[in-house]
Amino acid sequence: MGILHKSLIAGAATLVIILPASATPDYKAYSQALSGRIKWDPAAELYKEGDKDSIRVAFKIAPNGDVSEVKATESCGNERLDALAVDAIKNLGKLPPLPAGSNGLVLSWVFPLKRGNSSHGVDLGDYHKKAYQAINNAWWVPPDLIYKKVELKVTIAADGAIKDVSVHKSSNDQTADKLAVLAVRKASPLPPLPAGVDAPFTIIYTLGQTDMSSKNFSVFNGKTYGAGEAYQTSGGSKVYNNDNKTRGNVTNAKERTQARLRMYALDDAIKAEREKNGDDSAALIQMHRDYALAEKIDESTAAAIAHERAALQIAQKGAASGTPDAQRLVTACQADLALELYSVGQYDEAGPMLEAAANACESSDPALCKRLLEARAKLLYKQNKIDQANEIYKKLR
Repeated sequence: MGILHKSLIAGAATLVIILPASATPDYKAYSQALSGRIKWDPAAELYKEGDKDSIRVAFKIAPNGDVSEVKATESCGNERLDALAVDAIKNLGKLPPLPAGSNGLVLSWVFPLKRGNSSHGVDLGDYHKKAYQAINNAWWVPPDLIYKKVELKVTIAADGAIKDVSVHKSSNDQTADKLAVLAVRKASPLPPLPAGVDAPFTIIYTLGQTDMSSKNFSVFNGKTYGAGEAYQTSGGSKVYNNDNKTRGNVTNAKERTQARLRMYALDDAIKAEREKNGDDSAALIQMHRDYALAEKIDESTAAAIAHERAALQIAQKGAASGTPDAQRLVTACQADLALELYSVGQYDEAGPMLEAAANACESSDPALCKRLLEARAKLLYKQNKIDQANEIYKKLR
């Protein structure tokens, strides 16, 4: 028979140690160290109405630190959460050896199911809400994939940057899985972690419509719109859920899906290239330009501009070699950025850039030069510089 040792409180969880009656080693320091290693941060979306308040998991520790016989002895009634609690113990791996004189320990760890609590004793309810909203806003799938649920394992740095994202439970649809992963990447950085939460911090988020109880909805930029509600596209068009455009244009959905899948692939390619050849690798220039094109199809102008800036910066660093090809690449990147800035009304920055790019590309790329000059002339008219604009139009004729 064993005797019940006093309970040790570790944040929001309770550790109960069952010791042999004749035990003499001091386990207090060992237990406190163990308390800090067991992490318990289940995603709020996993909770269901009727779940019990806690899960009790029993396990054994051998004198050499090996963990065995891990099992849930008191279920919360939710198999997914029970499994996560068991995994939290199994993921400890090999522990430090027990204090001298010990023949082994039988332990029982109580995992709380109060929504929003972490094992650090920090209320994460508000943080989960903000982080999930950011991810959901960045998520988009075509209508036929809206009911494909994907569970994502997301690791967050202290400043909110996404350190890693992977598929925790697949939707069994490769496209839906990739689009879900991309949503998390696009949502980075999330809000900084609350004080008291150890970083990196790993949580699980689920993306995908919960059920098909209401088919009368449309989805635009990750948000759901019910009957009679409307959303506005980047072009200013107001689309109501009850009109013929409810499900969106099929062709546009296909193009946008392909654009987002292209971003997913480019994320991996850019990461691999940086790791291999550094942040200033010339190969990154075209990758960023391709990414910008995909972002434009996705109607994400700000993201497109960010990639165009990145491409131009790398090209300008490489232009120090002075070769014609390097200079032409700078001009092409400058033209991309200048035309995009002009299209969104950032005229102060676009003006000088349009002029410089047009002057540089006049002999090497007449078609591009014409586009730049036309944009430059229109901008001069907007700025009431009529004479300068007319001079450009004369040149174009």
